[in-house]
Amino acid sequence: MEQPPQSRSTPPPPAAPLAPARTEPPTANGAAPPETSLRECPDCGEMRQAEARYCEECGYDFGTEPVPPPAVEERSRLSGPVLWLVVAFWAILAIGGLWFIYTALYSL
Repeated sequence: MEQPPQSRSTPPPPAAPLAPARTEPPTANGAAPPETSLRECPDCGEMRQAEARYCEECGYDFGTEPVPPPAVEERSRLSGPVLWLVVAFWAILAIGGLWFIYTALYSL
């Protein structure tokens, strides 16, 4: 019986291990994205995500933590009643100007 000819080529090198898939795209400068913020559970000490409602280890309810006060938003000086005064002034000025133009043209 005849045997098949043996190949003289070398076997291919082993495949390189695959890099883990990135879940977030890199930032504009090519740096890695920032890690999600983690906080420590006050009951058992395990790390958890900042927006978690319950601890996965001990079941601590993070809804009982005091809520920080909302950030105070600075309002522009031209808001509220001051804005209404400015709008009313310009409306009166526009109506007066139109009346003046109408009477001036009517007298011609």
